Formats: sequence, C-alpha cells, structure tokens
Amino acid sequence: CVRPNRATLQKSSQKIRTWWRSSKVLGETVELVGDLLSIKRKMREAYYTIFIVKLQRKFREWSALRKGFRRTRLAVVKLQSHFRRRHASLEVDRLRCAVGPNVRRLPSQ
Repeated sequence: CVRPNRATLQKSSQKIRTWWRSSKVLGETVELVGDLLSIKRKMREAYYTIFIVKLQRKFREWSALRKGFRRTRLAVVKLQSHFRRRHASLEVDRLRCAVGPNVRRLPSQ
C-alpha cells in the first residue's frame, strides 16, 4: 500500500514541478518577447526619425522659398517705416526747438 501511494505522490510532485517550471519559463519568455518588441519599436522609430527630419527640413526650406521673399520684403518695409518715422520725429523736434513755440494758434486774452 505504501509503494503505490509513494509512486503516486512522486508522479504528482513531478507534475507540479514541471508545471511550475513551465509557468516560470513561460512568464520569463513573455517578458523577454515584450522587451524585444519594445526595443524593435524604438529602433524602428529611430530609423524613421532620420528620414522624417530630412523630409521636414526640405519642406521648411521649400516653404521658406515659396513664402520667404514676401515675408522678407514685408519685414524690410516695416523696418524702413520705423526708421523713417523715428528720423522724421527727431527732425520735427529739432525744428520746433529752433523755431520756438507757436503762439498764433493760442487764444489771445
């Protein structure tokens, strides 16, 4: 009676041992596969990033060529207008200092 029980006990413990090892290996394998897939995704993103940056740079250059001269011209005109206004206001200030106050437009008492 002891030998069959002992054999059954050994078979049961062997099954539990193999199940535990298999589940442990399966968990490690799943984790490893997940790590490999994340590394693969990062490598693919890094590879595509090179081409994305080149494409973005070329598009910006093309866009700057298309709109660039117009923007540059408007910026130059704006700078010129600021300079001319400032130059004209300084000239008016100098002229007012030289001529003096204009009392003709003030009401006489």
